[in-house]
Amino acid sequence: MNHKDGLDAKELAGIIESTIEPESWSSVGGNGVIRPIPSGLVITQSQKVHRKITALLDQVMKHQQSE
Repeated sequence: MNHKDGLDAKELAGIIESTIEPESWSSVGGNGVIRPIPSGLVITQSQKVHRKITALLDQVMKHQQSE
């Protein structure tokens, strides 16, 4: 995504890291990794955290569709 469409991948990665199990990410010593790439995000995390990320992304998509 680019700014005209909403959040870009780097911004979204930052939101995910700061709101979903923040202590679990490699940037603070955890095992989870999130890496922005041109077509989206590559995420290595526990299944539990993946479910939370999916729920967050579903909410973001619904919000963007309502605008």
